[in-house]
Amino acid sequence: AQARAAAALAMRSARESAALARFATRLGAASSVEATAHLIREELRSLLAVQTIVLYQSPEGVNIAAYGQTKPTLSPVDRAAAEWVLEHGEDAGLGTNTLTASEWQFRPLKTSLGTLAALGFRGPAGRNPIPPERAALAESLIDQAALAHERLKLENDMREMEVVRQRDSLRAALLASLSHDLRTPLTAVTAAAEAISA
Repeated sequence: AQARAAAALAMRSARESAALARFATRLGAASSVEATAHLIREELRSLLAVQTIVLYQSPEGVNIAAYGQTKPTLSPVDRAAAEWVLEHGEDAGLGTNTLTASEWQFRPLKTSLGTLAALGFRGPAGRNPIPPERAALAESLIDQAALAHERLKLENDMREMEVVRQRDSLRAALLASLSHDLRTPLTAVTAAAEAISA
């Protein structure tokens, strides 16, 4: 019986490791925030067997960017929990110590750049959506999702820096050209003014 239990545990561990590797590969291929959000939602829903949403902070408040077939309606308590996560970078909602009246559990996607997004999980009514035996897998998946968001943010920042660098280069070339074009007439005007005053 112990050998069977150990074999079952080893098989589950191998499946989870393979799923994590597949997830990381698919995340590496995603090239936009939208595609990444939908991939994360799909994979986490499948691997954790819970309803999953991906949320971002927008000027209007919390925005659900990825969801299943129908966009869930968050109650005021759910929205408050999601905003807490995005603002403080800490878990909130069902099964946590913050805003426990929420029907959802929200987890931050924390990176060295800060909290870039939040994940929402909803399981059977009133029960922790991520049971203790799935907690390690959930943490690994959330870490992978955070890394993918950090990579996309850094890539976007690099593209923006390149645009700024090109703009500055063009501005410098334009100013150099104008300076040269104005220098000759100004020299002539200065010489004429000196000749008149002499």
